[in-house]
Amino acid sequence: MKLVNVREARAAFADLVEHAQKETVVILRHGKPVATLQGTRGADLETVMTAGSPEFWRDLEKRRRAPSRPLAELEAELAAQRQPTRCAPRKPGAPSAPRRKRAA
Repeated sequence: MKLVNVREARAAFADLVEHAQKETVVILRHGKPVATLQGTRGADLETVMTAGSPEFWRDLEKRRRAPSRPLAELEAELAAQRQPTRCAPRKPGAPSAPRRKRAA
């Protein structure tokens, strides 16, 4: 971990970004930490954004504690939803639905 004063960080920001790819850089103001700089090279944007989101982690923990259902039950429910609905058969002698005219 590297410790750097705010003034030094301003002057050498690009170098610190490169250094942060190897280890965390802590930025100090009057000897007290005010920010950290961590490298994320190789990570996708979604991972970076959710990693620092307390809201995301609370929601994830809540869902992990929620009761679960067996996979077979969920698959059966989805299969039932995918079944096409069939219309009742037409009675003999009943008129058929009017055909739509095609647009020219």
